[in-house]
Amino acid sequence: MTNERRRFFRITDRLGITYKVIPADTHTNGNTLPGVDIFDLLTETDAKINRLLLEVAEESPKVAALVSAFNQKLERITNQMMLETRLVERIAHRVQEVNISACGLAFSHDEPLPAGTLLALELHLLPKPDRVVAQGILVDCRPLEDGSFYWRIDFADISPPQQELLIQHMLQRQRQLLRERHNPLKN
Repeated sequence: MTNERRRFFRITDRLGITYKVIPADTHTNGNTLPGVDIFDLLTETDAKINRLLLEVAEESPKVAALVSAFNQKLERITNQMMLETRLVERIAHRVQEVNISACGLAFSHDEPLPAGTLLALELHLLPKPDRVVAQGILVDCRPLEDGSFYWRIDFADISPPQQELLIQHMLQRQRQLLRERHNPLKN
């Protein structure tokens, strides 16, 4: 019997990575990253608004139209803010090769940090604009011969929808890598 501890399959991929060290004295309520679940919350809120609008539309079509107009205005503002944020993020993230699974990742980095450091992570799933936001714990930081450091990070807090997005990305990349391996002349 093997001593394999991995819960998910791993692939090697190129991702954009943005991280921020979360200070140890920061008090958390299970969600240190502002906006970790913002997309989930927006989707949930939109569903609720749409459901209530259908109910209100029967009783008062004018009120439903007014609320719908306000909701569209808020969506436009939100979309513009997200677009501006994503433009900044595209500039700020660092694209590099990583070994990744649905429960963590490993990559080389030029900065050493102590094991146990809590990190706010944003992973840009290239070539698509999808991103995954999570918290991670640096479980290992070993020096490499070239002067860089090999970071191993376990995801400490990742929402189920974010984890599912990551898994779907990895499955697509794995299929693509297998196609490339079996048909090297078609690439």
